[in-house]
Amino acid sequence: MVAFILTETALQMALMERLVKSHPVLRDQDIRMRTDRGNIAERARSHFVHSTKPVVLVSSPQTVNPRWVANFVEVREEFIRAAVPMAKFLVLMVPPEVESLLFHDEDVVKAVLPGPVTTEDRVRGRYEALKVLAELFTRAGKAPFPEALIQRLAHADLSRLWRLELLRPLERFLLEVCLGQQQPDSSPSAP
Repeated sequence: MVAFILTETALQMALMERLVKSHPVLRDQDIRMRTDRGNIAERARSHFVHSTKPVVLVSSPQTVNPRWVANFVEVREEFIRAAVPMAKFLVLMVPPEVESLLFHDEDVVKAVLPGPVTTEDRVRGRYEALKVLAELFTRAGKAPFPEALIQRLAHADLSRLWRLELLRPLERFLLEVCLGQQQPDSSPSAP
């Protein structure tokens, strides 16, 4: 079955596409990426007007506060369900920024980031990923950012990121909708 992943930026789309291509099962599934700089919840609602295909909304809540993140998820879920009650979707918030995923594994850091990355860069990258990424690419003379990172992501192995607890709901949802595999402990959305 076809599934869609909606993101807010081209960089997030490249990251999610590479993440899916790095998964041993999902890489062979028909999972299509879309990006929309506007409101992705609105884009998801529009999608369901024309299609019944499942959708994952991947978003940056710009906070690590669990209550705020949960609230962002709830608001988006209600917004979509109000228009399309039977829609199959997942809202995945990656706090504080989707791009912070790149700083959660040393091998991924080495594979996609230019030049030396200090411990301070790695820690800061988990909280202000876009700022740190821009600094690292500028320092290494690998501008323009984010295009240079998108090129590096195209061939990177991000499979180790699937070990992150944060990505388990995404994996369960995609396996379920693409292969019909009911996964244990599935929740409708993930902060």
